[in-house]
Amino acid sequence: MLSSLPPTALTHYKPLHEAGHGSQGTVSFCIPHTNPTLSNLIAIKTNNNQDPLTMHTTPEQRIHALRTIKAAQSSSSSPSTSLNIVQVLDISHMADAVCPWYTMQAIQGCTLTRLMQRWDGEFSIHVVAHVYLELFSAVRFLDAAGLVFDDFTRDNVMVEYVCGTELPRVKLVDIDDVHGYAREAKWVGWGLPQLVVFVKVLIGWLESGGLEAELCRVVTLEEKGRVEEFLGLAASFHGVVNSMCRDLGMEGMEARFNPALARVRDACPESVVRVANVIVQDEARSLLERLQAAL
Repeated sequence: MLSSLPPTALTHYKPLHEAGHGSQGTVSFCIPHTNPTLSNLIAIKTNNNQDPLTMHTTPEQRIHALRTIKAAQSSSSSPSTSLNIVQVLDISHMADAVCPWYTMQAIQGCTLTRLMQRWDGEFSIHVVAHVYLELFSAVRFLDAAGLVFDDFTRDNVMVEYVCGTELPRVKLVDIDDVHGYAREAKWVGWGLPQLVVFVKVLIGWLESGGLEAELCRVVTLEEKGRVEEFLGLAASFHGVVNSMCRDLGMEGMEARFNPALARVRDACPESVVRVANVIVQDEARSLLERLQAAL
């Protein structure tokens, strides 16, 4: 393949497939020259935007973010706390002057965009609840590290197969483009309001006709009220969301909404779990075929 990798990366890795390209950088699936097998597959993010007028964060901010995330992932007493953040591997080339790059876990699945594109029929409230709860864990992990992610898009969210009886795991990617905050100014640019607003994109795919009946089937009347309150909040103006998140804080938001949303997620019908996993497995299989062809 024609590679967008810088020479310093090509010295160590063979590019197999370009996973995505945006204004801030390119992600490529690669294997090391020293052991060129798919079992050693990694992803390389190349920060090809060095224009200070258009870049979201400065090179120094990106290095700080990746260093902080890598340290938090390495030192976490419970590995499950960072399951919803892509694993950062090698950041030693982020200081390269011409074209910084770093390596990370290669997620063999698909973006949330792709999952929703391939979803046949009405999207599921169970999947909406699952995506939010998984990303809430990611936001909480970053918040504990003093970092804010405020660029929630369906292309920045990946899903990967776990097992046939569970919904696919949700992972936040593009994590070098995050912001740090001072503890004394904790609420400046905090990421949870952006996550709640992001849910608006997901609930726009729900058909309200069957939603009420489905909620009545799986949760209590009180829990149904909390879920409907959350969906109404997500559909509100950003200022309303930001105000409520600030008033309640992360712990308050979690206590108010997450238990009811967890009940909705856990009541996901087997048929919905199967649909989600078939899509993700098929996307992963297609990717594997392209990677094998490029070896």
